Amino acid sequence: MKWGMGQAMETADVTIDNTASLKEFRQHVKDTVERINGQR
Repeated sequence: MKWGMGQAMETADVTIDNTASLKEFRQHVKDTVERINGQR
């Protein structure tokens, strides 16, 4: 099966928008990872 970036994003359980500053993006990544880890 060949996957492109669009297909991967469509099937992802979590996505992170990269539309703000680098500092805000990094914080969003950190928050998202912490949220995912808390769901275990």
